[in-house]
Amino acid sequence: VRAASFAVAGARDVAVVRGVSAVDGSGDVTDVAFVAHDDGVSVVDVFGRDNAALPPFELARFAGHRVRAVDVVDGAASQSPRFVAVADDGVFVVDVRRALSPDRGARARGGARSDDALDVVSSFAFDGRGVTRLRLLDRYGFIAGDDGVDVVEFADTVPAGASAAAVDLGAVVGVVAHLDADFAADVAVRGRFAWVACAEGVVGYDVGALVFGADADVERVAVIDLPAARGVAVFGNRLWIADEDRGVVVVDVSVAADPVVEEVVGGPVATPLR
Repeated sequence: VRAASFAVAGARDVAVVRGVSAVDGSGDVTDVAFVAHDDGVSVVDVFGRDNAALPPFELARFAGHRVRAVDVVDGAASQSPRFVAVADDGVFVVDVRRALSPDRGARARGGARSDDALDVVSSFAFDGRGVTRLRLLDRYGFIAGDDGVDVVEFADTVPAGASAAAVDLGAVVGVVAHLDADFAADVAVRGRFAWVACAEGVVGYDVGALVFGADADVERVAVIDLPAARGVAVFGNRLWIADEDRGVVVVDVSVAADPVVEEVVGGPVATPLR
């Protein structure tokens, strides 16, 4: 593990965006990690992560909030300099563009953070004390927690001179849907489906009505009987589920309403799962 020049207490979540710059279109880019913890979100330059002479360092900190979860718009596509944080006292959209300037980076390497260079674009009153995960899809945020998953909508903008893929999230419109899933530990979203690891197992929802503006309600489409599931990720047509009892369970969801368990990493499937 490479040493870093900062320390935080109660780290809970991390998100990474690659190739982001202080000025849109600039060739001077860096890779940034956003670390959620008890005192807020640390903005960490990780561009030199493979260089022993340039360890990660903290550029700035969004301080004063106990942050439970953090995420960014798809970093590979958007290169957006904004993150979304869910804290005990609300949801915040924060722009880090000014903190990425080369002169501020040089000062940060010397131990002088630029907390004043972070700009809160918008905020929304929200009780985040039971939140476990935040996942962004386009202009929607899926906030998992003890009471299920709240879906929050954001206004979105395309920065001047940027490509249509370079979406910046703006003002929080509000909570537009709720997915019933007690004690939701994690949520993964891809295309028109959201998959929630909760007390019932891994529950699939068709959220196309939100994502694509369809005239329909959000609907449950499947339940995978894994009540010990604690984490879920989606890649292509497969779910990778972290289960306390079974290990990692790989599920084919090519047909969302009929998920099929393909593999349990570390051992065979002991009982049929659906």
